[in-house]
Amino acid sequence: VDEALDRLAKNVRNYTTKDGAAAKDDVVVIDYEGSIDGTPFAGGKGEDFSLTLGSGTFIPGFEDGLIGAKAGDNRDVKVTFPTEYHAPEMAGKNAVFAVTVKEVKQAEDTKIDDELAKNVRNYTTKDGAAAKDDVVVIDYEGSIDGSPFAGGKGEDFSLTLGSGTFIPGFEDGLIGAKAGDGRDVKVAFPTEYHAPEMAGKDAVFAVTVKEVKQAEDTKINDELAKKLGVDDLATLKTRVREQLADDYKSASRLHLKRRVLDALDNAHSFHLPPAMVEHEFTNIWAQVEEELKREGKTAADEGKTEDELKAEYRKIAERRVRLGLVLGKLGEQNGITIANDEVQRAIMARARQFPGQEQQVFQFYSQNQQAQAEIRAPLFEDKVVDFIAELATITDKKVDKDILFADPEDEPVK
Repeated sequence: VDEALDRLAKNVRNYTTKDGAAAKDDVVVIDYEGSIDGTPFAGGKGEDFSLTLGSGTFIPGFEDGLIGAKAGDNRDVKVTFPTEYHAPEMAGKNAVFAVTVKEVKQAEDTKIDDELAKNVRNYTTKDGAAAKDDVVVIDYEGSIDGSPFAGGKGEDFSLTLGSGTFIPGFEDGLIGAKAGDGRDVKVAFPTEYHAPEMAGKDAVFAVTVKEVKQAEDTKINDELAKKLGVDDLATLKTRVREQLADDYKSASRLHLKRRVLDALDNAHSFHLPPAMVEHEFTNIWAQVEEELKREGKTAADEGKTEDELKAEYRKIAERRVRLGLVLGKLGEQNGITIANDEVQRAIMARARQFPGQEQQVFQFYSQNQQAQAEIRAPLFEDKVVDFIAELATITDKKVDKDILFADPEDEPVK
């Protein structure tokens, strides 16, 4: 699975026209026609074909024969078909491909520069109102029904608006604020919040905005790289490129997981325990109601009656229960388990999502076996999905970047 995903991550890149000679990992757009002993053969001709040099798409020797070619070049590329080639009349024979190189393209660094500019920013004080991506320095104190709660107070906290650092609604409530403003920001804690005594409850945060800061344009150069602790810009870009590849790999994994789960769901049909379905549906519907309330919407705004919306989410509940039982059985049959250190790493990652409250999060999970089980379940699910994928034939599919990073959960269930 990892090898397939690594390959997918490497292939998701943006390309721009290159003036120089083609090198490994560049893309050449070519017309070609092959011949054996001077006679063209079936399937040996193509036009406007985009070929990544070093990808192994063509028979051995073909791509190497285009290294160094430039747009407008004509080359006769000599190759030998493998002895195990699928067409026996060509197997083991020498061939010549007349190739016209129409364009050479290279992976651009624009995306890398964008990532650096976005994540490595200098901020200066802003006189105007706070907008998305600005930083506000705030003091805050939260209360539920007029009573302050543990972990709900902070001073001189720097918050990037739109980062999703705080619970939903908090950052939106500070859009438009100016230095010196005081605001009461009303939010609703998620039903799955780590502290059960606060989960699903309405809260008010009394916030004082002490400063508003905006990002300056970042100069992408060697000086920036050295500030970040690396020798030069080339090394920095290599590290960012590796991170982007990891992002592509993670996105590809989500789509792979969705395909595996769809296949399992379609392959199994059996009676589901009603209590399990009802429990799952109750949890899902509580989240739906919370979201509708937060957005000031009703089922009608979704173009459905409440009964129709409930029926839709009940099907989702049934799917989750069915898949949970199937994955559990497959994991049991194949000895798949989750070690305690894997759970601890996941809890650490969870704690980092709540800056300033890490200790409370650790304490919550250490004292709550049910919460630990909720952490363990998705880890187990991922392990079983990976096990199944290892046994499957994975076929690469080229997609637009926007499609790759779209949430697979937004796709219709197949």
